[in-house]
Amino acid sequence: MKLAQLPTSRSTQNKALIAILGYTAAFMIFPVSDALAKRLASRYPIAEIAAVRFGVHFLIVCGTVFFWHGKTVLRTSRSGLHLVRGALMVGSTLAIFAALRTAALADVTIILFSTPLMVVALSRPLLGERIAVGQWLAVGAGLAGVLLIVQPAALGGGSGLMFAIVAAACGALYQLVSRRLSHTERPLVGLFYVTFVGTTALGALALPQWRMPAGEDWSAMLAMGVIAAAAYFAIFKAIEIVSPARLAPYFYAQILTASALGYYMFGDVPDAWAVLGMLLISGAGLVCVGLERRRERVNALPLRID
Repeated sequence: MKLAQLPTSRSTQNKALIAILGYTAAFMIFPVSDALAKRLASRYPIAEIAAVRFGVHFLIVCGTVFFWHGKTVLRTSRSGLHLVRGALMVGSTLAIFAALRTAALADVTIILFSTPLMVVALSRPLLGERIAVGQWLAVGAGLAGVLLIVQPAALGGGSGLMFAIVAAACGALYQLVSRRLSHTERPLVGLFYVTFVGTTALGALALPQWRMPAGEDWSAMLAMGVIAAAAYFAIFKAIEIVSPARLAPYFYAQILTASALGYYMFGDVPDAWAVLGMLLISGAGLVCVGLERRRERVNALPLRID
């Protein structure tokens, strides 16, 4: 009987490993899209860059939905929350692109690492979740890391990293809305409405200031949409197989790609403050993940009655 169970167990482990690798790869290719946006942002309005990216992403999602599932999968009774989540994604994307105009790619990526910490901080007032003392301490340490990165830029008059903080806040609210929707909505439905709202809203913002892109710039904008679609698909598939708490540490792998691209494409070298801030934010995020996984294990234990 035990021998019959081994293939199933091994198959489950293999699926989990593939999910983790896909999740890690997704976050490692996100900085490629951001690097392209940073290069384009000096020549085109950020709403235009974002609109093309969302438009390509939306077309890919539509093809996936209608080819494999049919339009009935898009039925929802929570259209209001979908619109709110789409608006938050639009705000986050615009803020990221605005930040990338003046700030280093790696620095913006590090600031975005504070998004999970903001989720923890906002879970108590918005969702009524109980937050452990250790998680509050981790949030405080992570925010101190953000200040270490932002302060030198702020003293120099730079506003790029301030936009990155706005993007992180929008991202945190996006995740909290996603939690509410996850109880009743399939991930693909959410992705459809997010890209629909993004394409519509950003398209309307982009039209008055549209500049016709050159051939190679069109390629870069289209590539951004393809990268986003591939990355989100990998993330959603991974979450279907492995718990988000187990996947969360691999979110930080993107700093490797961001640092390498920042140096190669823009000559950016993180200073000592940025490195220290990165360590504080990453460490705080991992502490929060560890405490959340511990709470999940405790809640999963069977109730003992003496």
